[in-house]
Amino acid sequence: MKSVTILLPCLNEEKTLDECIKEIKLYIKTLPYKFSILVCDNNSTDKSINICKKNRVKYVIEKNRGYGSTLINGINHCKTDYAVMLDSDMSYNIENIKEMLEKLDDGYDIVIGNRGKGNIEENATPVSHKIGNKAISFIGNILFHTKIGDYNCGIRAFKIDKIKQIGLECLGMEFASEMIIKAKINKLKMVEVPADLRKDKREHSGHLNAIRDGSRHLGILVKTKYEQTSFFRYSMAFVSVLSILFFIFLLTCSIPNKLVQPNALKSLNYYYFDYLMKGKGQIDYDNDYYVIDEGEVRYYEMAYFVDSNHPLKSLIEMNCHISGNLKKGDIHYNGEYARYWQGPVVLIRTLSIFFTYKEINATIFLLFLSLLTILLLKLWQESKILSLSFLLTCIGLTFYVFPISVELMMIPIISVIGTISIIDKYKKNKKMDIVFLIMGILSSFFDFLTIETLSLTMPLFILVFLMIRDKKEIRKKDFLLYIVLWIIGYSLTFCIKWLIDIIYFGKNFITNILNHAGIRFYDATEKKTFFIASKELFQYFFPFIHPYLKNILLLIFAFNIIFLVDKKKNIYLLLVCSIPIIRFLVLYTHSILLIFFTYRAIFPIIWFMFYVLLYETLYLLKKIINKVTT
Repeated sequence: MKSVTILLPCLNEEKTLDECIKEIKLYIKTLPYKFSILVCDNNSTDKSINICKKNRVKYVIEKNRGYGSTLINGINHCKTDYAVMLDSDMSYNIENIKEMLEKLDDGYDIVIGNRGKGNIEENATPVSHKIGNKAISFIGNILFHTKIGDYNCGIRAFKIDKIKQIGLECLGMEFASEMIIKAKINKLKMVEVPADLRKDKREHSGHLNAIRDGSRHLGILVKTKYEQTSFFRYSMAFVSVLSILFFIFLLTCSIPNKLVQPNALKSLNYYYFDYLMKGKGQIDYDNDYYVIDEGEVRYYEMAYFVDSNHPLKSLIEMNCHISGNLKKGDIHYNGEYARYWQGPVVLIRTLSIFFTYKEINATIFLLFLSLLTILLLKLWQESKILSLSFLLTCIGLTFYVFPISVELMMIPIISVIGTISIIDKYKKNKKMDIVFLIMGILSSFFDFLTIETLSLTMPLFILVFLMIRDKKEIRKKDFLLYIVLWIIGYSLTFCIKWLIDIIYFGKNFITNILNHAGIRFYDATEKKTFFIASKELFQYFFPFIHPYLKNILLLIFAFNIIFLVDKKKNIYLLLVCSIPIIRFLVLYTHSILLIFFTYRAIFPIIWFMFYVLLYETLYLLKKIINKVTT
């Protein structure tokens, strides 16, 4: 004969507990099982425990408040074959227990009641609870491919040994959903049967809070799916991050124009007259003013022309050509030019409420400097040579000129944040894949094409370095996954930008996309060879050092790479260094036309170079000192 424990969760149920126990005792006499009743008390302050003693039923007390914690405590005390859980408020018809136990006998591991298939007394459950339960059950069935119509039903039966193996841990009402999804994940045989619901006999309101507990149910569904399924994790991360960015952008476009335009106009006057146009007065797009990059000017144009009365329209259009006379304030759109969203407008438009270009650049640079200092300190803790080589690379690639441009600072800021995050996650032994996906999304949102790969190569470089140092295995699969996730985050964000504009502007926008893409990938009119372009790129590296000295440094580095560096050990670092070269070749025309920006993409190469040079120098110095001292 199979043994069964009836689990009764209880929190101050003195009004119904006595009648509930008596009803159960009377009913179980009719069933061919060996029964016991266990009241799972949640530290009640009324007479519930006295009622247990009076009726001579066992009880266990759980001090941590929560429906889940109470039942988990009860399950842990069960030593029978089966268990049936139901509420102490007389709301469930105990005659459903017979069918549930028979299903367990038939080989099922867990049997869930379905109130929708049973008889429900009038006013037995509030409408809000019905709607919430249907929504949670619907979402749960989609996410976990279950066929359970009532995720929150409180009457259910299960095999004790099976249920103890699935690791239930939710403390609140979401325990009910957790039991179903973990049973599914652990491949337990599950079935549902009709459950009759009566109006409970409590005088106080129930313990269920629709909003709080509903959100917890939804949270455990999403959290578990997030942890169990990579595709869901990546999809949720992508949708969540992009939605947040889009919402922030929309809020930025909603800032009243009168707060933004005065400072934005002052900034535009500076760029056109004091910096770009040298006082010519009339805006003329036929002139070559790429000294700093047209994108920088367009950010301020966009910030100025956003219509706060139509924020969504402004966000999608992002018009960025203007005509007129700035000094007279007579300026207007010069045609419609929509290429892609410009993430830096979020910062420029917000900060233009308080500042002009000088203070905006200074504010963002201070942010970058603060993050850079944090990263340098973290690198110093990991490796002093790595920290020094990183600092030398920042100097060599003229990061100190960033205060002249918001555009210049965006990707380095994102890259530093990503690298700090990777170091922290590495120390805590946490997953790092989502970081690379988010880096790709942010890079596409805040930057078009300059040094976007830096947000991939900088975090990836430090991760590979730490794993080599700690003699951990670098799995090819993980290495490729990080790169692919970054590419997906970057390209998919870009595609969504394009898709929205195509829907809004029509098919003609596709021609616009193809024209711009074609110019950046390959332009037949560009005659520079790869060698000439590489030589030109080399000029921007440490511009204040004589070319001969730079040549010597490169030769020493080349010698080290060829003869001294253990290529088998450092193969993944070398692969990280190859990423900017591949980027240079794929986006060849764009790379050489804007080489005064794109040369900074070689950051990991220079970082590795300085690390090798410093390491070898210190190694030789130690050997010399040891020889002298001995």
